[in-house]
Amino acid sequence: MPEQLNPQPEDPAQRLARLDLRAEDLLICVRAGIAARRTATSNHPRAFGGWLDYGERIATLRETLIFRGWTKREPNGMCLVVHPDQRFAIMTALGTAGVGTAAPVTTRRPRGGTTEKVVRVNGQLEFDLGLQVPSAPANPLAMPTWALLVHEDDDEIRSELSLARHMSEEGYIDDWVDRIPLPAIRINDLLDDTGDDDEPDAGPEFDVPER
Repeated sequence: MPEQLNPQPEDPAQRLARLDLRAEDLLICVRAGIAARRTATSNHPRAFGGWLDYGERIATLRETLIFRGWTKREPNGMCLVVHPDQRFAIMTALGTAGVGTAAPVTTRRPRGGTTEKVVRVNGQLEFDLGLQVPSAPANPLAMPTWALLVHEDDDEIRSELSLARHMSEEGYIDDWVDRIPLPAIRINDLLDDTGDDDEPDAGPEFDVPER
């Protein structure tokens, strides 16, 4: 069974600080993605709002962190932001209803072969949760990769930063080394939903096939 949030002596802010991050660095990306998705109307293709969400989430994450020395990388089409010391990278994906809670969570859609590679690396590396990797690899697919997971329900948007270690045969990430919950965003506090009432397909939850 997928692992639940692990009890930690540190609170989420302290755990994020060990990764040179603040909750707001990630929440601003979540809010930007949701706001972009709501610009899609019922006349747009159903998947269009989801692509806007994903694209704005990635762009805002990069714009927030690049000024602090992080770098953007896209190995095999996987959109990443890499820590200045190349200790780890961050990707983003949608998750199931357990995101941001103590309940089990998986990615909402199956992932591709590139994600499988980084999950395998996460599961094989021996490091503490401070991610003091002995030698920083130049290849971003060979370093630990955290996932910014996002889930929206009727009342709130929940997110977490999590480190995967297993993918199911069907391609869903379903087990985690660590999960760091972020504060929930109340939808009423964000903005009015002026788009389609049906949630659009929320972005490219797949990898570009390897060549």
